[in-house]
Amino acid sequence: MKKLIVFGTGHLAKALLPTFLAQSYYQIILIHYNEEVIQQLKQQFPECEVKSKIDWELQRDDVLLLLVKPQQARKALLNVGVSLIKKCLIISLMAGINTKSLFLLTQNQRIIRVMPNIANSTNNGANAVFINPNLAKQDVEIVKTLFSKSGKLYELLNEEEIDVFAAILSCSAYFYIALKGMVDTLISHLGFDPLNAMNLMHQIINGSISLLEPDSYQSLSEGCSKAASKGGITEQGIKVLQENDISKIFSQAILSGVAKAQAFQKDLNEEIQKGLNKPLT
Repeated sequence: MKKLIVFGTGHLAKALLPTFLAQSYYQIILIHYNEEVIQQLKQQFPECEVKSKIDWELQRDDVLLLLVKPQQARKALLNVGVSLIKKCLIISLMAGINTKSLFLLTQNQRIIRVMPNIANSTNNGANAVFINPNLAKQDVEIVKTLFSKSGKLYELLNEEEIDVFAAILSCSAYFYIALKGMVDTLISHLGFDPLNAMNLMHQIINGSISLLEPDSYQSLSEGCSKAASKGGITEQGIKVLQENDISKIFSQAILSGVAKAQAFQKDLNEEIQKGLNKPLT
């Protein structure tokens, strides 16, 4: 049976696993070095085999999913050894490390990069994918099959765009911060209990999103216009947001994240490529 090896088992891996398990195309093997975590993974995902390291040669039909922390990738992959992973398809979900560096670390040209977000756990993920145009059609179909069922797949023509996409995915956190501010106001200033406050705001947000048209930028402006009557309550709140230039705040947050992602990938790849001949510490 084909094997799907998940190398790194953090929050993102756990968000993706239910979708992978439901597809049943692969025997799934989880890799983690810590014995305590291994026992936890065995309890949480009894359908999966759990091992402390890759100590066998992966075959051409196998898929290696890289989810280790980018800063630890060089050490982790060199410890595995090129000879064990030079045949399989490699799908990297690591931010920052480009395909050139991954090839230098693995001597494997079958590399695809995917940048997913945590909403894959509810099949509402936004997944960017960069596919080398020289890859076989079969490899492309594998990655599309694995990730299209857990969300929407956005194919990128330029690998550098994936680092920008990584920063854009942070918008979900910005949304949670804004939502928490609204919920906290209901609790602290308007006397709501936390459960009712969260339930109400959840319903309001769901309703607002249901009115948006994904392919229509204009629907954003129309939503504001429909929700706010001239001289009304909503308009008063919007004035406060505009006076504090909330659009500029969100813009600064997103662009700051993009700059960080671009600097991170530049420094990381330079470090990997310069350090290949240095001994591991």
